[in-house]
Amino acid sequence: MKFKAFAFALLVCACGSDSGKPEISTPYAAECWGNPCPAEVMVADQGQVWSVAADGEHVYWVGGTPRRVRRVPAAGGVVEDLTPAENEQPWKLALDAGWLAWTIETTESSPLWAMPIPPNATRVHLPGAFYKDTLAVSGGFVYAANNDGVWRVSPATGVSERVLDVGASPLAADASGVYAVDGLRRQVLHSAGPGQGQVLATLPREPSVLRLAVDADFVYLLYRYATRECQTTLARVPKTGGEPVTLLTDARCGMDLVVDGTYLYWLAFAEQPQMRSFLSRIPKAGGDAELLAGNLPPGGGLAQTATHLYWGEAISPSTGRVLRLSK
Repeated sequence: MKFKAFAFALLVCACGSDSGKPEISTPYAAECWGNPCPAEVMVADQGQVWSVAADGEHVYWVGGTPRRVRRVPAAGGVVEDLTPAENEQPWKLALDAGWLAWTIETTESSPLWAMPIPPNATRVHLPGAFYKDTLAVSGGFVYAANNDGVWRVSPATGVSERVLDVGASPLAADASGVYAVDGLRRQVLHSAGPGQGQVLATLPREPSVLRLAVDADFVYLLYRYATRECQTTLARVPKTGGEPVTLLTDARCGMDLVVDGTYLYWLAFAEQPQMRSFLSRIPKAGGDAELLAGNLPPGGGLAQTATHLYWGEAISPSTGRVLRLSK
């Protein structure tokens, strides 16, 4: 189904307050770094947008009422529904060359679906039931986790194999296999296939690891300690194994991260004086952090292409937007 097209729009700020900080002309505008502000609105009125994915051609998200998997051309244009308007309630997306996968919001274990890219009428219901927040796609496989372990599922054949025997979360994947965190044992894990699991590192104390990202050499982690309110740590572990190295601690509540050839980007929120999100980056070897956009409505689902960052707003069912920012 295709429907109303949206034009790109810049979030407009009124700059030049007496305090030296910009005055925001709308409660849903990005912090003003000049005029106009850097963030672009791709689509609006998408409800609570918590999951976003992107490739060089399209941006995908979960949104609308009822929720559906949707996409829009990266250059702007017509919004397209990829799942029906039935009340399936898709939840989390993962995308890699060849396949788009998603989980379903349920009170128990989530069904798992996949669709070939470019999309066609075929949606594949994959075997098994999994955690709704744990999903990765790479190398023609969909990775998901449940109480029995981490599983590798081929959407082309329907074959499902257990690659780790712990119900680890979160996940990241690349051509070498899947990376995961066993929260009980505080271990960063890798598996190239069934029976090939290995421990890469043991984390200090007992962090709550929310997101993983990988590049050619390292596994990057975003985690918090429950005893430190929302303080976030960004760290990395060599793929060959070794001690975790802290890159940054941030007083804000980290939500999501991605990595490219130069930077580690993360989305975080602060609750005072009101709940707002902040998009920042740091050189992936460590260094000074740089705020890219701030004073954003709460959101998540950070995704990237070679040229842009994408994320969603989740402030209320009537104002959710998908935003992008040039790197």
